[in-house]
Amino acid sequence: MEKLTHEKMNTEGKIKIGSKVKVLLVFSESDTDEISVMLKSRSSLDSNDDVISIESPLGNCLLEKAVGDETEYKVGNNIVHVKVLSVD
Repeated sequence: MEKLTHEKMNTEGKIKIGSKVKVLLVFSESDTDEISVMLKSRSSLDSNDDVISIESPLGNCLLEKAVGDETEYKVGNNIVHVKVLSVD
């Protein structure tokens, strides 16, 4: 059995640059959306709609999260709640 190093334990299953992530966005009780995106740095972004920057509000709040984690970010005066559904 492979011994997990401290570095592997910190990053295994966590969202990082290059991760493909499926999340549930909750704007209000009756307004939700499930999306799949890939996180990239701003310098490696292209015109693909399924890619977001780690410097965006959503990308930033997802870094280092894992499946089942919940977080939130602010858009204008609104708070968007986010639940991580899968990480590849």
